[in-house]
Amino acid sequence: MDKLFDTVLELSWQAGLIALAVMAVRLVLRKKASRRALCMLWALVALRLLLPVSLTVESPVSLQAEEAPVSRVYHAMQEARTSVPEEAAPAPAESSGTTAAVIPTEPAAEPVTLRTFARWLPWIWVIGMGCMAAYMLLSFIWMRLTLRRAEHIQDNVYRCTQWSTPFVLGIIAPRIYVPESVSEEDLPQVLAHERCHIRRWDHVVKPFAFLLLAVNWFNPVLWAAYVLLGRDMENACDEMALKNADAAQRAAYSRALVSCAAQPKMAAVCPLAFGEVAVKERVKNVLGYKKPAIWAAVILAAAAVVIGVCLLTKPSYKNVGTLDAEKLFALRTEYVGDNEAVSGILDALGFRELGSSGADYGYAVHLSTDREPMGITVLYTYEGAVPQRSEERYRQIAMRGYIALALIDNAEWFSWQEHGADGTSNKADSTASDSLYPIVYPGYPDTARESAEGLQAYINMLQQWMKDGVVPYAYGSGERDVWAWNADRLDEYRWKWGLSEAALYDDVMRLGMQTRASMAGYDCRSQITTEEDSTGVDVFLYPMRGDATAEEIDGELATWMRGALHMMLALNDKAQWARFSTVDADNGAHCWGRAFADASAYDIAGARESREGLEKLIKALKDDIERGQVGESFAMMEDGAEVPSAAPASPLGTNGESIKWPVTQYNDPHSVKAEDYKIVYDAEKLPDWDTCALSYLCAYYLNADGAYAEGAMDVLAQRYSQLPQQVRRYIWTLSGQADPRGNGDAAEALLADISWYITSQLTGGMPVTVSYEKDQLSIAVTEVYSVVYRTVKYDENYSEDIPVYAVGSGAQLSVIKGEGWTLYGRYSSENVSLHDGDVIDLTEQYVGLGMDGQYAVRFQYRSAAETAELEVYQITWEAGDSTKQVVPLTEEQVQTIQSEKGLVQPEWHQVCAELHRSGEDDVRYWGTADYPVPPTVLKILTEQCGYTFVTPEDFRGNMTSAKLEFYGGETYTADKADLPALQRMLTNARAYGGGSSCGFGAKLTVTFDDGRTVSVLKGTDSCASFTFGSWNSAMVSDSENRQFWQMFGVPFEG
Repeated sequence: MDKLFDTVLELSWQAGLIALAVMAVRLVLRKKASRRALCMLWALVALRLLLPVSLTVESPVSLQAEEAPVSRVYHAMQEARTSVPEEAAPAPAESSGTTAAVIPTEPAAEPVTLRTFARWLPWIWVIGMGCMAAYMLLSFIWMRLTLRRAEHIQDNVYRCTQWSTPFVLGIIAPRIYVPESVSEEDLPQVLAHERCHIRRWDHVVKPFAFLLLAVNWFNPVLWAAYVLLGRDMENACDEMALKNADAAQRAAYSRALVSCAAQPKMAAVCPLAFGEVAVKERVKNVLGYKKPAIWAAVILAAAAVVIGVCLLTKPSYKNVGTLDAEKLFALRTEYVGDNEAVSGILDALGFRELGSSGADYGYAVHLSTDREPMGITVLYTYEGAVPQRSEERYRQIAMRGYIALALIDNAEWFSWQEHGADGTSNKADSTASDSLYPIVYPGYPDTARESAEGLQAYINMLQQWMKDGVVPYAYGSGERDVWAWNADRLDEYRWKWGLSEAALYDDVMRLGMQTRASMAGYDCRSQITTEEDSTGVDVFLYPMRGDATAEEIDGELATWMRGALHMMLALNDKAQWARFSTVDADNGAHCWGRAFADASAYDIAGARESREGLEKLIKALKDDIERGQVGESFAMMEDGAEVPSAAPASPLGTNGESIKWPVTQYNDPHSVKAEDYKIVYDAEKLPDWDTCALSYLCAYYLNADGAYAEGAMDVLAQRYSQLPQQVRRYIWTLSGQADPRGNGDAAEALLADISWYITSQLTGGMPVTVSYEKDQLSIAVTEVYSVVYRTVKYDENYSEDIPVYAVGSGAQLSVIKGEGWTLYGRYSSENVSLHDGDVIDLTEQYVGLGMDGQYAVRFQYRSAAETAELEVYQITWEAGDSTKQVVPLTEEQVQTIQSEKGLVQPEWHQVCAELHRSGEDDVRYWGTADYPVPPTVLKILTEQCGYTFVTPEDFRGNMTSAKLEFYGGETYTADKADLPALQRMLTNARAYGGGSSCGFGAKLTVTFDDGRTVSVLKGTDSCASFTFGSWNSAMVSDSENRQFWQMFGVPFEG
């Protein structure tokens, strides 16, 4: 819905600009040009509203913005944050002779309500559109019913009594309705005019125009365009009816117009009817009619062409800047610090114009010449938000960056940064806080610097890459060697927990592995690999040249990568080893060695313990890399003896056939959205099933239906059968993204579908009985539709894949051998101890079986609709303890919750809730760093469950009274003399987390002179505790606790 509304906003804005241009032309030529020709200009507006953005033609003179201002505002509302956003990355330090852009560093926080309002905007649009459509339909039906007794005069002409103006009504079989007041003398002129409407198909065009207006009802310019279109239709019919009329006929026609002037409410009653409107203007036109001037027709045609070329197109970057090899070669310079020469090259390549189409922006160039490697940064700054990223434009910038590096002898990198006044930027979307921006490194052949012909050949190659959509660029900082390994900076990013794919991705970026690999013509990827009893990190390099083999690698790059692997071990405490390999286009793999954490010539343990140890490691590696030899601990592989089986695509399938498909593609978004891969569902444009990337195929299937989905699933199942580990490993990287079809987590849904498909091919889609054996466990499960293996990690050293059975109605568990095992229920009270020979009906209360709290098998149920609920806990006065409230959730709510980023609640605002979904682990929401709360959950707690929050600050003010009530018992009041002490006690209370186990049978209510009342619960046992709000515990000292009871005259022992 958001994407559809976003598209409508963009098209409506562009159509509004075209409508304004048409209005301007109409204003200038309305007395000289043909009315019928003027009427046809409005077709440009309709064409813009109907033509999809993807089919819009590019134009170098397009005046449309790359992103419509209204779309930019909508995106900003969607991205509005609840706290101050992180500071925009500062511009690089100045180099002599360069002008830096001013980058704002303290953007204002967006109000919370903007995001909520943005979420409702698409639905408000749908409601408005529905109202417009209903109005159109009901008015048409009402007029039809009102006119059903109209007297038939001739052909399709009827006489009516309800209106005083003639009009046409109907689409398929239009009728002309003439009021009784029309005299026989005026009737011929009236019928001539109305029949012109029918001949011109106005009875079809106007309803269609109203439908377009209904979709764009929020655009006032299009409302004005619709009104003017109606007037132009009337003028065109007047012109058509009087084409060969003399002065007397025009006078008679004018009298008929005056006598049939439409009532003002005519258009409001039925927007599809044609009545005689704007009569005064039309009478003047009729009496003063002159044949349209030829020059006006020429100007009108030219205006239509200009509007079409400039406003009915989208900006094109393909022709920005000259790519004339001879002119560019003449601009070559030997030194990157030559401001004038470098600026001339960049201007000739069109970088100044590549800022953004239609948006106000600033342009500056920064030359990094203070140390090697030296490079260039182009800075674009925007008054508002950074325009939405366009891959086409980024590839254009990258392509020209490659050319710039070929023309500047000692420039070793080229980067571009975009910064908005609101704090947005084109910084890499990574968990790293480093400033990583798009960057390219030299990739030219020597011939590109030797002659204009060589440069032209290089440009031709880059332009072919552009057509293929594969111009590579990376994200980096411009510091691509060991000098970028800064101990102070890297010490902040140690990862002491279990290995994380996200943390590894950030390390590849921070350590410069991706950028150094890109400079040498490789793409770099990392992954976690478990082999037997050890877990480590695999780094894979993919050559960008299709003819490169896995056995080829630059010696300097290999040495540098070995050093980088030791740095990766230092930053990841749980990694036991790190290895790097090359994988070529045919998926041939070659390992170049492995570094071990516990058997290293370097002090990896010391580097893991302190910043000083890390600094010593960096110095040692730097020295060894400069000598060309990294320590003896690096196990060198001779003749590719150890080829890692964990490579994302193996050279051979299970049957020995060659595997031609890659797991991902260059600059892969790792997404489940079809638009991120520009997927088009067209029977004549099917993907190449044999060679398309697995990532593309997964997104293709998840967004397809019918035959498209069946075809994609057939290929997915084949690939899964060939390389199950590689396919499963990639699919699990999609975990956390919502299935576009609304089936929960995309990774789990995709694996379940593959399993079901493979099983159904063997069983004809019918459930089967499966057996499972492990150690002292042997079971059989009936009614199994599919099985998916889920990785369960018990600690940093031990994990395993366990089966998850999708079972249907009537499934049974038969225990052949299982003494000591447990069938786990949703709650511990539902657990069942298993014994040999047990036969148990599997109902949705059972989630799996195992031993000592560790699952060996899990169950998912297909017998009933999947249920989800939010269990909410809060302390209440009535219970004196925590109570549970169950809130049923819709699938839409679950999807929203799972897609939202959880918030860490501030002190005194902790909560207690759990999301339960059939067949899945419960998810806790406490508001802590480990259990953050999604906004939707917080809204349910406060709006549906009555959750409240009280803080010590709420007790500040002039306290006038304090009352203590025992539930179902006595009420006590404190003396006014004790109120200051009570206030100090409450304002100094210490937060003690959530939900104390103390009994809270008393409620304290204090009143202030401004009319406020604040209530908290008081522990009535020996605990010196309160409950502030619904869940937050507050503690006071034991002496204050005794003093509290004395204030109200209640014996402490009582």
